[in-house]
Amino acid sequence: MTATGLKYQVIEVGRGPQAENGMVALIHEVTQLKNRTIITDTWAMNFPIRFKLGADQVIDGMEEAVLDMRVGERRKLIVPPSLSHRSSYPNNGLFGPEDTLYYDVILLKVEDN
Repeated sequence: MTATGLKYQVIEVGRGPQAENGMVALIHEVTQLKNRTIITDTWAMNFPIRFKLGADQVIDGMEEAVLDMRVGERRKLIVPPSLSHRSSYPNNGLFGPEDTLYYDVILLKVEDN
């Protein structure tokens, strides 16, 4: 567990470049609730997520986790509500600001911006 409350387990060690602030990261992720309800599955959609580190484009828990990863690394994350602030929530009633999120994430690539 990190000082902020992010919990993670390294499933596969990455051997590639380490992600750094300002880089663009490409990840695959599955996001679930504690009851295993899947919110997002980029593997199933065959569409990885691309975001710039340090640009407030993802939740704080994901930012913190990816900044500590190397390309090829896969982790299971438990992101508490304090690290999962989102400006909006889906209107489908599946989850809200008080929910802990569970991720299976792999860092596919990092690029200089």
